[in-house]
Amino acid sequence: MGMKASSGMFHGTKGELRYKLDIQYFASGKMPLEGRILLKISSNQTIKNVIKELYRPGAKVGNGSTAAAIKKEIKTGELVGGRSHITKGKERAKQLEKILKTQNLSATDRMIANKMLKDLKKALGVK
Repeated sequence: MGMKASSGMFHGTKGELRYKLDIQYFASGKMPLEGRILLKISSNQTIKNVIKELYRPGAKVGNGSTAAAIKKEIKTGELVGGRSHITKGKERAKQLEKILKTQNLSATDRMIANKMLKDLKKALGVK
């Protein structure tokens, strides 16, 4: 499969499928590994967007997730990267709950959404 860079995106074709891999998250390799894996196996764009929010390039705490940053903030009382991740975690948890209730997700995307939601709730101390 031929790949070429164009306008900040990689484009390639395989049969009728068209792949667009965001350079910021794949080519740079700066997104945490777990996030890259989840992005690769997800097929739902809304879930992909949440993954990109929860696994930001350059993250260095734990597995690189927002949940890991929340855990560290709560444990140490110090901000991670100069900002609090708690509000962001609460917002993404609500978003994931809504997605799980309203969207027709594949089994894989449902598993990913549930995993991220569980991680956030555990970090936030919510049952």
